[in-house]
Amino acid sequence: MSAVHALQSPKKKKKKKRCLIFILFDYVTKRTGLIVKGIPVEFPISSPEIITEQILKAVTSKTKLVFIDHITSPTALIFPVKEIVFKPQQKGIYCFVDGAHAPGGISLDIEDKGAAYYTGNCHKWMCIPKGKFYT
Repeated sequence: MSAVHALQSPKKKKKKKRCLIFILFDYVTKRTGLIVKGIPVEFPISSPEIITEQILKAVTSKTKLVFIDHITSPTALIFPVKEIVFKPQQKGIYCFVDGAHAPGGISLDIEDKGAAYYTGNCHKWMCIPKGKFYT
């Protein structure tokens, strides 16, 4: 061991930051007993239909809400929102779209997407102060 390594303080484990939505899901599940299921999207993706199929496969008669990103944060993958929300909403299942990365990033017509709820913030790509959002 070198002298430099001997003088360094031990590595501290970084506390992993959690996305606010996951904190909210934890809160809701503890208060209501509802179950939140994450649906992994398998890579590589050769078409938007594959994303739609993977998500809709997990929707059951017990599903009350489908919550999806419009554009994913880690991969910038654009979900086919209109196609994903269509079938669940025909069955009376609400769909909530997190559109945080959409405004300013892509052409956006929220009403055309057909989701019961669509929300996001404007500071990421529109250079508006934090705290400004839309629903």
